[in-house]
Amino acid sequence: MIPAAAAYIICLGLVLGDILLIGIIYLRKFSVERRDLRNKNLYNLILYSNPGETGKIKQKLRYFDCSINVMQNSEISEKKMSSLMQWAAAEKLDSFYSRKIQSLFSLNRMEAASRLGHIRSQVSTKALHDAFLIEKHYKVKLVIADAAANLTYKPIISTLITSLIDAPLWYQYKLHSILLDFGQNILLADSGLLKREEKEIQLFFCDFGGKFIAEELKQYLLDKSDSTIEEIRSQAFESLLKLYPKEFLKDRFILSEDVTVNNFLIKSITKMNAGDDWKRIIPFLFLKETQDEAIYGLSTIARKNPIVLHQLITLFNDESDNNRKKLFAQILSRRIEVLFM
Repeated sequence: MIPAAAAYIICLGLVLGDILLIGIIYLRKFSVERRDLRNKNLYNLILYSNPGETGKIKQKLRYFDCSINVMQNSEISEKKMSSLMQWAAAEKLDSFYSRKIQSLFSLNRMEAASRLGHIRSQVSTKALHDAFLIEKHYKVKLVIADAAANLTYKPIISTLITSLIDAPLWYQYKLHSILLDFGQNILLADSGLLKREEKEIQLFFCDFGGKFIAEELKQYLLDKSDSTIEEIRSQAFESLLKLYPKEFLKDRFILSEDVTVNNFLIKSITKMNAGDDWKRIIPFLFLKETQDEAIYGLSTIARKNPIVLHQLITLFNDESDNNRKKLFAQILSRRIEVLFM
């Protein structure tokens, strides 16, 4: 049995604990509401006032941070955005972040780079370019690169591309995406880049060539399709397949006995699905190295084209070799539902 006094103390403790917990929840809710109201007021100030009318805001940097959030939500006109950027430059926030980007702490450098990417000024672009050249941390480099791309700062393009050399694969992959924001400005940056022999740079342009149509890039891909480095060669093929699949129907590819070329030829015919080109796939159906791609390609074409399907049924019925007949059966088995329509 618990003494009455002890039970009373326990009950009192539980009650006080509940009161304390309710008080903490209330205070937290009140704090959140005050913060939301404060942010809402600042949000409205950004939307409906001129940047110069910020005398009541003690921390201009906080105002700038909120303005960036508003811009990222696409709830602000271009005119308002322009005035905000002019205000930031006039208030010399670019100079402030230009100093901060030299911080010993990587988080500070990343924050500064991100903010500079929203201030279109010579101070900002110079600070970003200079910082990228000396930056050792790849994560920070990416933030700087993204900021420069946000400003479409073209002079940094060559610097960004050459930073791919000997860089980690994850960095190369992410930087490829950032560089795409520059679009075809990349081709105007430095004509010598297309002549570089470093594997990383060749891979970038082979990837880039599959994103933008340009005769110069098309020729680059065709040249790199003969590369002795399989990774570069494969990427060139992928980009050619994506934008220029008809190239695979030219003699240099059709007459090739290279297995990789043969498989991409099949993929291109499958993708285009034009006329009787599908018949070019048939010989590859009987080669072990290209068999899987041929089965998939013919099955895909047959699914989209009933005429091809019935012609494949005819080939199946006319085939006397059991092994070959089984291959046609694999193609038709994927389209079996059509046979009963």
